[in-house]
Amino acid sequence: MQASANGRYYEEDSIHNIEATFDIDYFNLHALNLMQEEFITSLAGELELHAKSATEAKGMLAVQDIQLTRPANSYTIDTLTFLADIDASGSDFFFRSDVLDASLTGNTRLSELGDALADHIDRYLDLPDSIVSDKDFIFDFGLDLKEPAFFTGFLIDGLHEFQLDTFKIHYHDANDVLQMKITMPSFAYDNIAVSDFQAFFDTTPEAAFAEFQASDLTVGVIALPKINLASKFEPHRAMINLSASDVNDSLNYNIGCKILFQDSSYQIALSPDDLIINYQPWKIAGNKTLFLGSGLQ
Repeated sequence: MQASANGRYYEEDSIHNIEATFDIDYFNLHALNLMQEEFITSLAGELELHAKSATEAKGMLAVQDIQLTRPANSYTIDTLTFLADIDASGSDFFFRSDVLDASLTGNTRLSELGDALADHIDRYLDLPDSIVSDKDFIFDFGLDLKEPAFFTGFLIDGLHEFQLDTFKIHYHDANDVLQMKITMPSFAYDNIAVSDFQAFFDTTPEAAFAEFQASDLTVGVIALPKINLASKFEPHRAMINLSASDVNDSLNYNIGCKILFQDSSYQIALSPDDLIINYQPWKIAGNKTLFLGSGLQ
């Protein structure tokens, strides 16, 4: 590693301040066992941090002319900027670069994200040992992919296609709102490919809804022109439906099931009136219910 840096630290009005500039002329991640192959980078940047405490701070990291080199190829990122603003009311994070932009804003700290989501999902799934918080969690997350070639042509071997149009999450705990939307026009990795992938997640005080749609899904020699997975979650129960259609929109597979759950016990039953296999309707005779665990009758 070859690097140089200059900086200063000072206090002013009870604020701890750090200002620094740095240049990295050569940094081999493989030599530090951080990568399995040779991965060399060089860059220049500056850092500013102004902190009153661990929970009240502002910071900025700006990096320019990032040169990334692998054995077979190389890539240049002109600019990369990270901004952070943390105080008692919450935290805002912004990431900007030639490759992608991302943001996370709200009153939810990074360390609280897992608890916030578990707290909300517990309303429908009754997660064991979950902790219900009194805090009204709020956050918005967004991701904008600007340069797919960084991933397909440089970073990930075997990734042939990657287009991402939308990736957004909105969460407001007090209003029982958790919304997610992902749209991906195309994705191809190794022998897996999909077009027009869409994922939606939405919640109300009574239920949570999730749906996944895709066209031209191929996994090896298996090809599905259209596929849809829809689910509804209510306290202690879930309804899930998986369907697949051919190129003429004719339904050739449809499988639905109902799940009851409580603590570590599950009762799973196929929907008897909606089963279609290879275009043919099927009827399920008798009580074909699967019990897992104990406690459900």
